[in-house]
Amino acid sequence: MALLEENGLIIKSLTTDRHTSVSKFIRTEKNYIRHFYDIWHVAKGLKKKLDHISLKQGGELVNSWKKSIINHLYWCAVSTADGNGDLMLAKWQSILNHLVNQHTGHPNLLFPSCLHGSEYSTENIDWFEPGTDDYESVCKILDHCKLEKDIKKLSPIHQTAALESFHSLVIKFAPKHTAFSYLGMRSRLHIAAMHYNENCGEETDDTDEKGNVRCSIIFPKYKKGDYSIKKQKKSPTQG
Repeated sequence: MALLEENGLIIKSLTTDRHTSVSKFIRTEKNYIRHFYDIWHVAKGLKKKLDHISLKQGGELVNSWKKSIINHLYWCAVSTADGNGDLMLAKWQSILNHLVNQHTGHPNLLFPSCLHGSEYSTENIDWFEPGTDDYESVCKILDHCKLEKDIKKLSPIHQTAALESFHSLVIKFAPKHTAFSYLGMRSRLHIAAMHYNENCGEETDDTDEKGNVRCSIIFPKYKKGDYSIKKQKKSPTQG
């Protein structure tokens, strides 16, 4: 970061995981930079807690709602393009009412009612009952002050996944098991950067005859049998 600033780059925002030392550094040393959290890292911690209570006796309802709760977390961030933390939090808090089939009259006036509208079908959905043990367990997690504090700092646009993808690409050009000279390593890093910048944009998405983006279903190990939908990419350019 110091190198970037020494070369005249103005850093307005930074997106990282929730590492406490990084947060403290930005807060105390770089408080002019707006610090955001990567959504995936927040969602990962939340999912672990939901997994824990879903494994308890009578946790089937919690298990059936896990994916919707995580999706709502992502929606709170990406639907708030200006990064308004108070609005993100208001959207998040609405889920406590939504889980018990209450979609209006949310306590936070910044987001007083759900946006899914009257056409949203509430039939054939297993809702929580207020006051039950499973609902109280979920509420204890979802309205925890630490989580709510993190939600206000979720990044609406940029995520760390792009940087992690670049690091994976670097290994292809500079394998860890091979030693390179300084000049050789630097050259390979430059090639990796050019290759990544050439092939990372939305224009590299593969489309069908009608212009629709092609997608595929994948089953990552960390999802333990659950699936993800991934955009298909065109073959990368090589020169």
